Amino acid sequence: MNKFELHTRIKALKARLKLQKPEIITNPVQKDELVEQDLCGKDLCDLDHSTIKLLSGDLQVFNDYTFRYYILDFIDFYERFGDEAIIEDMFIQAFAPPMRRARAKQFSRDEVKIIIDFLQKHYENITRITHSKKYKNLKLYEQDEIYIPFKHFEKEIKSAIKFWEKYYKGKNL
Repeated sequence: MNKFELHTRIKALKARLKLQKPEIITNPVQKDELVEQDLCGKDLCDLDHSTIKLLSGDLQVFNDYTFRYYILDFIDFYERFGDEAIIEDMFIQAFAPPMRRARAKQFSRDEVKIIIDFLQKHYENITRITHSKKYKNLKLYEQDEIYIPFKHFEKEIKSAIKFWEKYYKGKNL
């Protein structure tokens, strides 16, 4: 799946779902006024890149509906603009257990498929490189010099894939 295909899939799916922009962004327990001000009534494309990057670190405080509304846009944004677009560790943690199951259950089968495809693509990229003989023969400092998106989150991504696949298989749509 290349960037353009993903962008097209996400755009078409969002048009088909016709989700309403959330009026409240953060969950009541972790209310964050700055996140509310930055995002309320807006789409990610309305924001500058530095604001989007900061918001990628705030995904954990999004309420469930807001998370659903924006997560595919964050995936799309990351795929189009790379590692400068998001805060990697916070972004990956947003997909991984112990995510509340209620949050995962709200997604349609097509949304979950995009999430799984995104995670799987990056997991395969990490393992293809880091499990190769050539990579393993490098010294540790040489390995660290090689940029591989989400390299330090291989286990978290694998766990997230299993988590989302469970819901994908359980959807009877």
